[in-house]
Parts: sequence; structure tokens; C-alpha cells
Amino acid sequence: YLGNLGSIQARPFSYRSLLSLDNSALQLAILTKDRKLAEEATRLFQQTADMVPYSYLAWNRLADVYIVLGQPQQALEALEKSLAILGNHPESSTALLLQAKAYQKLGQTQQVLHSLDRAISVHPQEPEAYYLRGNVHRLLGQPQQAIEDLSQAIILTSERKDSRAFYGRALAF
Repeated sequence: YLGNLGSIQARPFSYRSLLSLDNSALQLAILTKDRKLAEEATRLFQQTADMVPYSYLAWNRLADVYIVLGQPQQALEALEKSLAILGNHPESSTALLLQAKAYQKLGQTQQVLHSLDRAISVHPQEPEAYYLRGNVHRLLGQPQQAIEDLSQAIILTSERKDSRAFYGRALAF
């Protein structure tokens, strides 16, 4: 963290240096459970996104941080910017999955399903969307839809090379 802080002081207009500082501040805040440092990390992620306003990746990362820190409403605001950049491009599926997670934290089940349906429509080969939607159907007492979605997630995952990474992300929902 301190090394990245020195780097940003040497290069204050480098979004890459700022992103390194963001990430290290967030990791340190999580490890130490330091709420002030978590707020600082969030501010830094916001600053990074503002530095590169047309980077959907920066807005997605900011939203992810808000979700991790228990601020889903702010995550939705960042995701609006990401989705405005991407439209219906297949890359928007990541933002839509994050949006579903934010709505889930807010207890808005129908919005969760809507986001997951959109993620599947723009990127039908994304197993995580089926997995998450299957779990929502399971929680809603809709076993047939749950089985269909979870089966599709298994099929798509078996076809992917990075299936181990998927399981780690999916279990966080």
C-alpha cells in the first residue's frame, strides 16, 4: 500500500498507478477491517473511474467494490454508467451479473431475475448467469426452472477452460 501511495505521488495522473493504489487500499482495508481505509479505497476507485470515464471496466470494478463493502445502491449507479457504455454488447454480461448481485443485496428478487435474463440474452454462453438464476428459482420454490438453469450452467461450465475460476465467483452469490 505504501509503495503504491509513493507511486501515485510520483505520477498523479496515471490511472494505472491509481488503480494499483485502489486495489492495495481495498485489500488492506479488508484485512484490517479498517472502515476509514475502506472509504478511502472507495473514493480512490471512484477517482479512477472518473479519470477514465469511458472505461466500463473501471465502472464495473467500482460497482464490485461497492457490493463488497455493502453499498449496493451505489453499485447500481456505477453500473448504469458501465451499461450505458456497453449497450447490449456481450461484455455487458459482467455488469448485468454485478447488477443482479446488487439487487440481491437489496432484496429485489424480480430485478435480480430481470438482470440475469438480460445477461443471458446478451451472452447466452455465460454459465454464471444460469447458475445464479437457477439459485434464485430454487429460493423462490421453482424447482423445474432451477434444475433447467443449473443444468445449463453445468453444461456450459464443462465446456469452459476456466471452470475453476467460475466456481469461485459463483459461490460468492
